[in-house]
Formats: sequence, C-alpha cells, structure tokens
Amino acid sequence: GVAILNIDQRRADLFPTIDEEDAAGTDIVSITNGEKGSNLIYMGAFNTPNCAIYNTATGQWGQFEAVAQQTDAMVWYEGSLYTGNYTAGAITKINFDDPSRNVILFSMNDSIHQQNRVHALTAGDGKLFAGTMPYSDTYGGAFVMIDLETLENPFVRNIVQGQSITGLIYSNGYVFGTTSTSGGTGTSGPESPTDS
Repeated sequence: GVAILNIDQRRADLFPTIDEEDAAGTDIVSITNGEKGSNLIYMGAFNTPNCAIYNTATGQWGQFEAVAQQTDAMVWYEGSLYTGNYTAGAITKINFDDPSRNVILFSMNDSIHQQNRVHALTAGDGKLFAGTMPYSDTYGGAFVMIDLETLENPFVRNIVQGQSITGLIYSNGYVFGTTSTSGGTGTSGPESPTDS
C-alpha cells in the first residue's frame, strides 16, 4: 500500500496498491509529488512498467506507462515527470498522452557505461542529476548530469570508488548524495574489505 503522511495533523492514511487485481502485493519503489498545488503523487512499482498517479484531493487513481521493467526513481521538474528505470538504465521524460512518445534522454545499459539501474534522480538549474547502480555482479555506480537544454550528459563512474549512488537531492546549486557499498544485483557485499 501507500501511506500518505499529513505532517501538520500528525496523521498517516494507508491506501491500497496500484492495481489490486493485476498487481496485488506489488511494492512501491519510487514516489514523487507533482507540480506544486496539483495534489498529484506519482509512484513506480516493483517489476512492472506501469506507474500510478494518485490525486490526494479527489482520492482518484490513474495509471501511466514508463519505459522499462520498473521505475526506480522519479522527479517532477519544470512541468514534466522524469523517471529512472531498471533494467534499461535509462532516464526518460514521460509523455502522459502517448507512452510511445516517451523520450529516453540517456541510456547506460551498454558495454561502455555498464549501468542498468537509475536509483536516484533530482533536478535544479535546468539540469537532471542521476545516481546509478551497475550491472549485475559488478561494482561502481555512476553520477550523471543532463543539461535539459543541450542534452549534454557528463557521466562519472566510481565517484566514490566501488560504490553505488542510492540517493540525491539538489539544493541551492549543490547536489548532495548518499552511496552504498552494494554493487549490482548478485553482489554479496563491498567490493573490498576497505569499502565497508
């Protein structure tokens, strides 16, 4: 389910999963708010390209389709929703009217970049910032910055040697991040004992 927290009232309301018939028990793996004042919350679920929209004012649910197997990260920025996907390792701008027109801004699931999970997204100053986890059985996540005007996308792997980037937030010209010693799926711990 989804818990909606009202901090002012110190209350939490629990709501059912995205689609109880088709996705009973599906875990929510990403969540973000929509445009300020829209009352919309967007959610991505485990192991499905379908994502949910929840309107906190009306209680209505909707769905939209992302690009890949699942959406691990989301951010609403300047009128658009951007998603970070697994297994495509892609950062996508969502087209709500026609999913076939979703725009992949950058994909890292290739032999050069070796990233298949965009685990963190944030935005500011006309740029998207992404943090990733690498291919299965490997170490070394990446930090990516996409200029939304030029689509230039500097890519830095191992910004923290052997670690994945698991969280990012933008504030006043700075990007703050968290990392994990976990590598891609199938790794059993830190790349080396000194990483823990």
